[in-house]
Amino acid sequence: MPMKQIKKLLKYIEPYKKQIFVSIFCMLNVAILTAFSRWLLKPVIDEIFYSKNIKLLSLIVFAIPAVYLLNGIFIYFKNYITIYVANNIVKTLREETYQHLQKISIDYFITKSSTGKTISKLTNDLNNIFLMLSKIPSVLVTDLITIVGLIFILFYLSVKFALLSLIVLPIALLPIYIFSKKLRHYSRKTQSEIGNLYKNIQESISAIGLTKAFSQEKREINNFNITNTKVYNAILKFSRTELLSSPIMEFIGALGVGLVLFLGGMDVINGKWTPGGFFAFLAAVLSFYQPIKRFAEANPLFQQGIVSLERVFGIMEQESSVIEVETPLEAQFSKLIKFDNVTFSYNKDNRRKNIIKNINLEIPFGKKIALVGPSGAGKSTILNLLMRFYDIDDGNIFIDGKNIKQFSLNSLRKLFGVVTQETFLFNETIKYNITYGRENVTEEEIINATKMAYIFDMIDNLPQKFDTIVGERGYTLSGGERQRIAIARAILKNPQIFIFDEPTSALDAESESIVMKAIYNIVKYKTVLLITHRLNLVSNFDYIYVFSDGEIIEQGQHQQLLKEGKFYASLVSLQQINNI
Repeated sequence: MPMKQIKKLLKYIEPYKKQIFVSIFCMLNVAILTAFSRWLLKPVIDEIFYSKNIKLLSLIVFAIPAVYLLNGIFIYFKNYITIYVANNIVKTLREETYQHLQKISIDYFITKSSTGKTISKLTNDLNNIFLMLSKIPSVLVTDLITIVGLIFILFYLSVKFALLSLIVLPIALLPIYIFSKKLRHYSRKTQSEIGNLYKNIQESISAIGLTKAFSQEKREINNFNITNTKVYNAILKFSRTELLSSPIMEFIGALGVGLVLFLGGMDVINGKWTPGGFFAFLAAVLSFYQPIKRFAEANPLFQQGIVSLERVFGIMEQESSVIEVETPLEAQFSKLIKFDNVTFSYNKDNRRKNIIKNINLEIPFGKKIALVGPSGAGKSTILNLLMRFYDIDDGNIFIDGKNIKQFSLNSLRKLFGVVTQETFLFNETIKYNITYGRENVTEEEIINATKMAYIFDMIDNLPQKFDTIVGERGYTLSGGERQRIAIARAILKNPQIFIFDEPTSALDAESESIVMKAIYNIVKYKTVLLITHRLNLVSNFDYIYVFSDGEIIEQGQHQQLLKEGKFYASLVSLQQINNI
């Protein structure tokens, strides 16, 4: 599993080969200078303290600071270059992951992941990858070369004691092997729980109004505490395993050092080894176990990084369920949109739960078509299928005789200007929200669009006018104002087809009247598809399709359907009674 993720990561490392080469050069010098500084103990003790070599003392006094200064310079550059490369790789990963999220079909966000978990992968997991990339290379290269250099010094000073020291090495490294699998398991669990925490925070903040309206603050606090405790427990389990390996390695290393100290000390006492050689060897042995200790400390970072790579690459491996053909056509509409025996289910594993069944309907160019019926009848699904947010299971959808699967998704969706019942506004200016669907818009076009949507006067009376920030999801505005800004946004896009999906369902009578006035103001010139359960809005439409339980049960003009006295007529009567 780690090798699979590392192979994928190599593609992102490759563009920085030059920087990595310079960094490795610096790491090599750090390792050599570290090993050399340990060897310096031998001439210091043997030649200066025992042989009274004043000339060498003068040289050593300047040599030691020079070695550490040079070492410090190399450490700085190898650290900076490593962080530079790691930061660039993570930046690229973040951008590519986000680009992929923008391109994959909408079902991923609804059925395969939550917003909070996706945010966790783009933040927490990418931070883990950064830590791995910025810390591990230095440990692998610098400490590995340091170990090799120190082994050379050990054998130079004493072959017998070098072999004795190296016998302990595999035993000291054993905890890294034993704990790696556990660390990876606990890291996966921790990051999954952190994803759940992000999900909890995102949902609770998004629903803060609902929470306060129903006085559910204690419930939300309790839910958060439960999720937070799971994160806490997962981190503790990971930490217990992480913190065990280093002390175990230090204990094993200390046994080896103790053995060398005893046997080497005996050799010094017996005159078989010089004190300088012994202390240089002892310093090298102590330094030898420091890199091994850093290997143990770096292992948790590595395991976390591998799991995070697995999670981030998991997003990029998500294939879109809606795929363009290799050479797509540019979508054009001038005649007819046709649904031909269309069947669709959101749950592909249970085709019995078809949302719409055998739908046949037509939307002629320049006409006003209404889809009506009770909530849950499948009306809004028509919008999702027409814009290819999902692909149908059976049947075909044609625009001017061509299957919509032949068109590029971009050109297909450019045909439509959509206003839904849940209007989304960014926490930006009114101008930003209105111009969201189109670039390079003139001030005159913006004003004309807002006038057509009957929202210009309201905007013009604001202190900041079009530069007014609308707040989170536009909540500083009323529902009717948000809808009219959405209508202005759709107008400015200048689409060939306007789709209004329950645009007045959450509005009071006065706001509904103004919104419908704005809608009628633009339907004179465009093809319109209105999805609604409010039948008073569709009496002057060219054609009406009546939905019930995913099927079209009636179709025709308003007066014709009333005369037939069936389901549509009963709905009209019922709504008239309710409005009395």
